[in-house]
Amino acid sequence: MTEVIGVKYEENDLLSYVLPDQAYEKNDLVVVPLRKGNRLAQVVQANQDLDDKVLPAQVDRVLGPARQQDLERYRANQIFAQDNMTAVKDMIANRNLKMKLVSIAFPLDRSRVFISFTAEHRVDFRQLLKDLAGYFRARIELRQINTRDEAKIFGGLGPCGRPLCCSSFLGDFPPVSIKMVKNQGLS
Repeated sequence: MTEVIGVKYEENDLLSYVLPDQAYEKNDLVVVPLRKGNRLAQVVQANQDLDDKVLPAQVDRVLGPARQQDLERYRANQIFAQDNMTAVKDMIANRNLKMKLVSIAFPLDRSRVFISFTAEHRVDFRQLLKDLAGYFRARIELRQINTRDEAKIFGGLGPCGRPLCCSSFLGDFPPVSIKMVKNQGLS
């Protein structure tokens, strides 16, 4: 048995387990050092003991509770990302790439830039990557996501009138089989 806490890095993100350095309550904010930079996370499950079989082989450790400067840096990063959305969209348009920008995110130290986009086909973004690296002066990570992930980020209402399942309670997306499509009468 290992003592862990459950955290989410973003509101619509999956639950991750990390090793705590002290006792945390639900809704506390913590800083977790990941391979790609320190991230701010919200505690969604307080300290609990879990069987080692349930946990992944590598579990990250909490650096500590979030300080005021971490919160300010996180908010500044969000504002910086919003301010640069149009510049990145312009770079995509200048390169005539058929891709839609979904989000821009930064770790707390802004050493990297995480850019998510959707596209129907594979996109050759090597030149765009050079443009972005020159613009942000940081390491760039472009990630193509599918439309279900995009709907999870933006949310919305389903045909039933309720919030989309993928943005409210579904953690990860099971594959859709042909049998499921036929059962729902979709083509």
